[in-house]
Amino acid sequence: MTPSENSSLPESVWRENVSIPQAEDLALDVLRRRLPGLTFTSLIEQEIPPPFVLVRAVSFYGAYTADTRFIRDYFISAESFTKGLESDVDGPPIHIAIENAFKRAALASDPVLDGAGWIEGAELVDPARRVADWANSEGPVQYADLPQGWARFISTHRIKFKRAVIGPHIYDH
Repeated sequence: MTPSENSSLPESVWRENVSIPQAEDLALDVLRRRLPGLTFTSLIEQEIPPPFVLVRAVSFYGAYTADTRFIRDYFISAESFTKGLESDVDGPPIHIAIENAFKRAALASDPVLDGAGWIEGAELVDPARRVADWANSEGPVQYADLPQGWARFISTHRIKFKRAVIGPHIYDH
């Protein structure tokens, strides 16, 4: 990981981030290469028309292995947004394509993020299901409705990432 020109973080923080990609960056790299023509993003932007897929890291207890020097497990949620008369029909095939893209990347040991490592394995953790809300929120309004005619499906995937640069080792000073 390298700092952006607008980063306010000290260089010491960036030095400790060597070869450890963010989950979203890893997934976006694979999906954009393997499924061209479909928009993948990690942030919803007003200008993106459906269909598009929001990719986010998912974290829960027990999600990561104890020794991450060699292989890291990432859990990714893929949320597809479709619009129109066929929005209910268009959502599930997107998630099947995502599942297959991750599996094919693993079978091919796809290099990712300019050689930071490669995809070692992938599996579907939670199959696609339709959800009626846009996003959970806190406060008096618990759910924000989707725009008229839209559908949102969500699935969860596990990606095993093998690092090209191994470390840090516990004995390094």
